[in-house]
Amino acid sequence: MVVRGVIRAISGSSAGCDTEEAAHVVRAVKAVVRPEVLHGNLGWNLDSSGLGTGRHVSDTHQDPTLACPNIRGVRNRTTLIKGDDSCWYVIELREPLADLIDMSAEFHGYNGAREVLTFITEGEKPPGLMGQHGR
Repeated sequence: MVVRGVIRAISGSSAGCDTEEAAHVVRAVKAVVRPEVLHGNLGWNLDSSGLGTGRHVSDTHQDPTLACPNIRGVRNRTTLIKGDDSCWYVIELREPLADLIDMSAEFHGYNGAREVLTFITEGEKPPGLMGQHGR
């Protein structure tokens, strides 16, 4: 995976106006995904410690603990979704699983089921190494 940032929306802070600000924040950046990642099997491909990738069709983030309940150690989740324009977007980058309140939350600002790639890594793995097996 190669990540190249493209800002879709930016905002300036309006004093005390949360609803306007929420509508104008950076929501995602475009990504180029290696072909071997795109052609993997649907479902989770996690090792016994919970590291690996998931390929799904969904309208929600994917919860790796459903496939690997014994996930141990510091694990981060990166989520890419295929947009309506057929481009891939990084909507979550190296979020610690321990900090996520709802691991199956719906995608904000996107309607309907779409292709989803989820990478579970340990520590701060660079985006270029995500999707490769091993640690």
